Amino acid sequence: MPRNYQRTKNNPYFLSREIYNQVLWIVKGYETTRQDYYNIIGYSLPVMSGMPRGTTALRPTESKAFKVATVKFAQLSAVEKAFESIPPELQSGIYQKLAHDTPYDTESIGRAVWSDYEAEYLYHVARLLNMIEE
Repeated sequence: MPRNYQRTKNNPYFLSREIYNQVLWIVKGYETTRQDYYNIIGYSLPVMSGMPRGTTALRPTESKAFKVATVKFAQLSAVEKAFESIPPELQSGIYQKLAHDTPYDTESIGRAVWSDYEAEYLYHVARLLNMIEE
């Protein structure tokens, strides 16, 4: 497994180690999170009748599931929306590198360019998840 690191000098998108690793694993788990999210969304809460003492029983498991779905939706939308800051021709390569450790195609574009856009992408994911301030 290749090392994941970020440049510390001349990097306007530098993240602390803790935030960098959290964001990296959110991106790595994107496909699994997406599948879990759609499995949770397939189930919905029952409609309350509005009658006194009607179907007002608390359902803590369902409530927890919907809270989890909300968090997962925030993660999914951040991972997808952060791609807007990256040129379209680099999006697939950056995602494959971060999620599946596939090496970059350095024949057409240099390694430094890939690394710069990778750092920018992870920074935008962290910003969209409110892990850092602007």
